[in-house]
Amino acid sequence: MSMETAITWGSPAQINFSLDAWGMNSAGNVSEVFQLSLYDRRIRITSTTVIFALALLGNLAVLHRTGCSKSRRRKIDLLLMNLALADLCVSILTLLSHIIWEVLEDEWLAGDLACGVFKVLQDFVLIASSSITALIALERHQVIVNPLEPPLPTNILTAISWVSAFVLSIPQAFVYKLSVQGGRDKCLSTFGHLPTWHLQMYIIFGAITVFFAPFCILCVAYARILWAIWRKEQHIGNCEASKNAEQKPRRRPPPIIATSSSIPRAKVKTLKLTLVIAILFTVCGLPYFIIEMKVAFGAITESDSKVFPVLGILALSNSAANPYVYLFFKTNNAYLRRLEKNACFACLRDYRENTFHRELCAVGIRVEHSSPSTSEADTAVHTVRLCPSSELAPCDGSV
Repeated sequence: MSMETAITWGSPAQINFSLDAWGMNSAGNVSEVFQLSLYDRRIRITSTTVIFALALLGNLAVLHRTGCSKSRRRKIDLLLMNLALADLCVSILTLLSHIIWEVLEDEWLAGDLACGVFKVLQDFVLIASSSITALIALERHQVIVNPLEPPLPTNILTAISWVSAFVLSIPQAFVYKLSVQGGRDKCLSTFGHLPTWHLQMYIIFGAITVFFAPFCILCVAYARILWAIWRKEQHIGNCEASKNAEQKPRRRPPPIIATSSSIPRAKVKTLKLTLVIAILFTVCGLPYFIIEMKVAFGAITESDSKVFPVLGILALSNSAANPYVYLFFKTNNAYLRRLEKNACFACLRDYRENTFHRELCAVGIRVEHSSPSTSEADTAVHTVRLCPSSELAPCDGSV
């Protein structure tokens, strides 16, 4: 079928379209503009099947690793496990359902009630995945920017994220109904018989709940985290400069742990993991939602019609990428660990190396106070080997 290249939202030639261009809209929306025959059905089925298989295997691996781990489970581990669960549901309810619909040529066989319920579940898991991604950013923000404050109640906030995602997805039950098109039953939206502004408000609501609200939280949280890290590094650099300028030698360093003014290496690695997840969330979702908002309030062009379905499947592929980010940072493979250390965020890598050096300094100080049988001369030798004297001097007003 030939494709019309410039049909506005209010045109009478509205025909069913969605990321049903690839099957479904990543916000659960059906944007009724035109019918897409640009991409062969076999290509769509093959591409979606590959992404579904990667998402299924990756998220199951993360759930197995986090759920069966014998080590003490941290708050961030609970959040990452919930993110893997949400992404697993996205892969089953969205990607798998799209493969089935492609095989059935978009025919709906389950009845009118199931149409609305299934669309609610699709939107529910998408909002839940985005909400938990934002909650991970808030948890890292609290740990790094406000380390002396009580930690966030992640169990309660995670439950609130799931419940609020379900509440925000309920409108889907009133938007999708069973319709007959071309002699086939299909699960379609009801916007074709309503004024254009209804669809526009629906598009805005879906874009905010699925992407833009979590995106704003991610931007603010990680901007404040990186600013706090930069300030701490500046403070430590100023302290070291002032120490080097001092001429008075100290007979013995005071019992101060140097890592009190820095971020432990474990937190730096977790920060890098969550920062990559946030970047993937932005890279995968932002292009699609920008085009969707453009099309909702303007005219669709030929270039839009070509990139829209590709960007839609890219937005959904975020759920397939997240688990492999976790597995990459948690691997015990020496090559991958070296790659993570050398390739991921040079600024945080330098910060991690500086932190490791200060941790060695702290070890030297602890040896001095925890070895009563060691002579003072031997202790001094150990301290010098582990840490230069300029780094053992205190710095007033540490962060």
